[in-house]
Amino acid sequence: MLLDLLIEQRDFSLKAFGPHPRLKGVHDHLTKELQELKNSPEDLSEWADCVLLSLDGAMRAGATPVELNQFLKLENIHNDKYHYRGQWHELRRDLGHLKTCNHLEIWKSWAMIFFKFLIAAINRNFTIEQVIDAAKQKLQLNKQRDWPDWQTAPENQAIEHVK
Repeated sequence: MLLDLLIEQRDFSLKAFGPHPRLKGVHDHLTKELQELKNSPEDLSEWADCVLLSLDGAMRAGATPVELNQFLKLENIHNDKYHYRGQWHELRRDLGHLKTCNHLEIWKSWAMIFFKFLIAAINRNFTIEQVIDAAKQKLQLNKQRDWPDWQTAPENQAIEHVK
């Protein structure tokens, strides 16, 4: 379920945004999406945006789709021992933490942001399946959009689709 999304997201991201890490741009875009999510928490497409960006950040920070899939193990989200409330201030704080991560821990930190978005979505009464399906749908939409040439875009800025 998740591995297919990871592989497809990675392929799309490399074609649309190039091979560079672009983590600052991904971080900036995710911060913007978090605000949109806060304004519309019942909009599943906003959750999908945040999920895709956090997965993209993890892979741009060095994780392969297989490594990321193994690390996340979605069945663990249902484990009652993990109590993440997923409140807005916690998510914003965690996004801020990404700026201070060292190279060795960065992709796992991005992966945990994904994990925390899923927990927060579950706390909003969405299922994992709904969030992943919405992310797949958003990815299909993103593939149909017109994107500027990544080779001319600054590496430290988010690349937005042409509107």
